[in-house]
Amino acid sequence: MNSLLPPRDPHPVGAASAATRQRYGGDGGFSLIELLVAFMILALCLTVVLRIVSDNLRNIELAGQYSQAVMRAEAELAVSGTAENLQEGEVEGGWEDGYRWRRVVRGYLPWAEAEDYQIPVSAYLVTVEVSWDGRGRERTVAVSTVKLRDAGPGGRP
Repeated sequence: MNSLLPPRDPHPVGAASAATRQRYGGDGGFSLIELLVAFMILALCLTVVLRIVSDNLRNIELAGQYSQAVMRAEAELAVSGTAENLQEGEVEGGWEDGYRWRRVVRGYLPWAEAEDYQIPVSAYLVTVEVSWDGRGRERTVAVSTVKLRDAGPGGRP
């Protein structure tokens, strides 16, 4: 009858020999200190990853605020000389959501000898600054351009 049974495996699955247990310490499981070290490494890695994600989310928010400020500055820049007369001086204003703007218009001469020429246009340097409170401190974006205006009879206004 022994011939009908399969031969017996000297190392059955899940069973470790006495020499194997002695060589690797116990019955093949992890010790408590190994588990604690593994969890500490996992916790440190997760802390670093969460910090990186958090910083990236804050930077995305700040980039959105800068984009909003640049769009508003360009819009105010477009208003000067078209919807409003182009005159030297400063004008300030703001929006309800906390963004503030300041437009500065100054006469512009690209070189000193330009005053000697009678040219039919006047050049103005227009600068618009938009500021807001972002992440605990004041942020500012400035956009500048040179705009031309008809000088009228006799050259410069």
